[in-house]
Amino acid sequence: MQIVLIILITLFFGASTHNPFSGIHVDAQNDGFVISVEDASLSETIEEVCWSMKRPCHTENINEKTNLPPTFFKYDEWLEWLGNHYQIKFYPATQVFRSPTKTKHNLIKEAYKPSFQKPSELKKQLQKSLDPGSASFKDIDTLNILYMYAKPEKIIKIASDARKLDCQPAHILAKIDVVSVASEVLTDLGIDVFGTWLKLNHNQLLGLELLKKMTVLETQGQASYLAKPTSILLPNQKMIIKNLEKNKGITQPATLDLSMQFEFQGNDGILASFELKHVYLNNNQFTEHQFKNNAILVNNEVSLIGGLREKNNIYENHCFPWVSHIPILADLLCHTTTHNKDQVVLLFIHPQRLQRCA
Repeated sequence: MQIVLIILITLFFGASTHNPFSGIHVDAQNDGFVISVEDASLSETIEEVCWSMKRPCHTENINEKTNLPPTFFKYDEWLEWLGNHYQIKFYPATQVFRSPTKTKHNLIKEAYKPSFQKPSELKKQLQKSLDPGSASFKDIDTLNILYMYAKPEKIIKIASDARKLDCQPAHILAKIDVVSVASEVLTDLGIDVFGTWLKLNHNQLLGLELLKKMTVLETQGQASYLAKPTSILLPNQKMIIKNLEKNKGITQPATLDLSMQFEFQGNDGILASFELKHVYLNNNQFTEHQFKNNAILVNNEVSLIGGLREKNNIYENHCFPWVSHIPILADLLCHTTTHNKDQVVLLFIHPQRLQRCA
């Protein structure tokens, strides 16, 4: 009884067919049907439409393959489309779709090995850019090859379009400098980082000028580079930098963690989302400084995008290495000094947008 009911409902409302192996999907509606086809046999596609529309038919001499994005057709429009694109004629008396031998297409096969895109992704882009039914494709990602089938007069342009679409994805070259500077040095230079860095124009001018002074300040012992990574990133790809610092004479290490990702904003803007974390170990206790924010950057401009103000107690051991292992001598000859360290950890970035698809 249930089987009979399903058949009656299908006959009354129309049918929907989907064959994942053939790549054909037909959804029959009251006044027509929606069809999508991916690199499937045209004769099989026609027969699926006939079945869905409850119009018995068969095909003769149809050997082509076809591709169609989701498209709505009335049945008469479907017959017209087959005639315009494939010269297929429908004979109502015999319910036959036939492609005459004298007008049968001779398709050219072209093989292309993409340099940047996956064949399956390149195939989707080509299908979107071409008229439905003007070409068919077969992608093999494992072999990195895309086969294209089209008429002789169209295959050259399709192959040219494939090369244009197979461009290097847009990406960002990020040059980053993480520098620690003594707070009094910034005060002597008349720079109030935390009062001005959020202003974009001043941010870029301040970043470029201050970065130029880092080498001189480093030689004077007033600044040091904690990290200087350079990375190539795709949009929204996260970069993570982890660095373990251990300076001579200082018993506790400090860890530096930096995570950053980018998005494109218009033609020249770049949105940077970042988190900077600096951790110290003092007397077996961790002191963590953290800074998290977003900043709008300009392509190919050096910017100072933030900083951490840090005040830590630094403990230094003063002892000869061989003495520290002798209990009594270590107590007599070794000692630890404590001093306060007031510094600012600055984050500079120089982003460059590279290679945009045409």
